[in-house]
Amino acid sequence: MSSRTQILRDRETGVCYLQTWDGFAASITLLVNADGSPVVNSQATETTDA
Repeated sequence: MSSRTQILRDRETGVCYLQTWDGFAASITLLVNADGSPVVNSQATETTDA
């Protein structure tokens, strides 16, 4: 079984998510700043739809 972790960025909003999976288990979660606001990266060059 393999494990993988990647950061996804919504192309429209720039909001970032962390996706992980290990074997048959997977999860996705919103990345947040210290103040609890979503991490927004509108400058990313490589994107994956979330």
